[in-house]
Amino acid sequence: MDRYVIIKKTIKTKFDEFMDHGRILYFGAPCGFGKTTVAFELLRGKKIELISGLETDGILPEIKLNRDIVMIDDFQQFQENEDLQKLNELIRDNPQKKFVLLSRGVAPGVFRAFQYTGDMIVIGVRDFLFDRDDIRQMLFKYNIKLTDSEINEMLKESIGYPLGVAATLQCINHADGQRVYNLVLCQDLVQVKMRFSPS
Repeated sequence: MDRYVIIKKTIKTKFDEFMDHGRILYFGAPCGFGKTTVAFELLRGKKIELISGLETDGILPEIKLNRDIVMIDDFQQFQENEDLQKLNELIRDNPQKKFVLLSRGVAPGVFRAFQYTGDMIVIGVRDFLFDRDDIRQMLFKYNIKLTDSEINEMLKESIGYPLGVAATLQCINHADGQRVYNLVLCQDLVQVKMRFSPS
């Protein structure tokens, strides 16, 4: 099955702002909001140095700066103040480089100065939540036809949570037509919301 990525206008605007004059693009949202998927889609075709917090035992590795953009996924793994200070200095001392940080939490205080000066753009939970137009766009890509009332019900049940919407649409797409829409919506969204619902 094809995988479709929806880039919301607000996220694209913030990304363009970051590419134009930003130093840090900070994605902060819980699991299932699509941080990594959206970041890779936005950075498609660009040369990036990728670091995964899950592969480093929480110790910030040496950053080679051999690409224009450094992307650190699962940034929440780095909790040591010494590592955060080291990265802060690295960003400050290399204004020609851009840093994309993906985390399940809010930006550490050590980076607030970048935010105050407009050099750090933050993409948060609200930026990721789907609205009716986003759901319609996904429906179109999956070639699924739902009524406005069904779309409204999907939005109400999912609260716009991207993983819930995407999983439901994939289940509907696999199912035999739309006769099973209500069953899929009920089973799928309730399970997804129970496991990953944002706090």
